[in-house]
Amino acid sequence: MDKERKKKVIIYAVILLMIAIISYFAFKKLGFGIPCPSYTLFHVYCPGCGLTRMVISLFELNFYQAFRYNALWFVMLPFVIVLLIDGVAAYLYKRETKIYKRIPIFVWWVLLAVVITFGLIRNFEPFSYFAPTDIVEKK
Repeated sequence: MDKERKKKVIIYAVILLMIAIISYFAFKKLGFGIPCPSYTLFHVYCPGCGLTRMVISLFELNFYQAFRYNALWFVMLPFVIVLLIDGVAAYLYKRETKIYKRIPIFVWWVLLAVVITFGLIRNFEPFSYFAPTDIVEKK
């Protein structure tokens, strides 16, 4: 393993962790989140709407609320994490990715179609349960 590459990965990981911690406290204490351009401009939920709140709910181990904020990315998160780990390992060991290169191109097209479909249907009334939703606890 190349020490220079390992150092870069550690630096990027620390920076990403600091951004995550700052974002978490900015959202929880100040109520400041990342505004979605499609919702801000057109009042239409994009496939990524609710993603920040989903990640914050995951940090708090509130899995049901995380699912309600963005069901698609909640389900796809394990696959994204595996691809990320494979990419970092490929970078560190100067090799090709083991997983990414083996996924056929049609799978990527199907995933793109799923993301686009999710972004569209979550804006229609019969599928409004896919819209980012706060779960209110009954007292």
